[in-house]
Amino acid sequence: MENFININKVETITTKTALNKTLKGADITNLNLKNAYVTDVKLVSKKVHAISDLQKLNISVQNAEISGREFSRHKNPDGTVGGFVEKTATVAETAYIGPKALVLDKAQVLDSAQILDKAQISGDARVSDDAKVYDRAKVYDYASISEKTQVYGKAQVFGKALVEGNAQIFGDALVFEHAEVRGGTRISDNVHRTRLDLIGAKRMLRK
Repeated sequence: MENFININKVETITTKTALNKTLKGADITNLNLKNAYVTDVKLVSKKVHAISDLQKLNISVQNAEISGREFSRHKNPDGTVGGFVEKTATVAETAYIGPKALVLDKAQVLDSAQILDKAQISGDARVSDDAKVYDRAKVYDYASISEKTQVYGKAQVFGKALVEGNAQIFGDALVFEHAEVRGGTRISDNVHRTRLDLIGAKRMLRK
């Protein structure tokens, strides 16, 4: 990797400050923390966002362990290095995971689905077909996103919600419990929907 210092392995790190000290003491002089590549790092932290701390420092990490949870970066179909995927999660080789996106727990990202920007898929959620989740959107619990659905902005889909067709969930929308959103439905703003079964094209629901 051009212009990157390669550190093979960094063991236990408890905080971002400790990370700085550890890397500075890794038998490398004048280490620039914004220009380092670490193949394996073990973090002792209860918060998954410890990975985000590495991203803020622009330190590229291939594999990470956080409080016993193992993560590795997904290799995208175009050959680029994608975001972190927890060992217990499933991501198809044909799926695309952006470098800052996260797939956690037992979540599944299948087919040609795309998880971009700082989006997170977690729990037992499933994203499949050509669905796209991006910006800071979150899909979790047992939610299912499929076909050509898009979830973006700060929207959240969770519970046992089902979103399919060409539906768009965006803004600050929450879709949860046993909600079912189909067709060309668009849900935005501060709309909260728990039980929907909408089949139609380009309908806008508002609170």
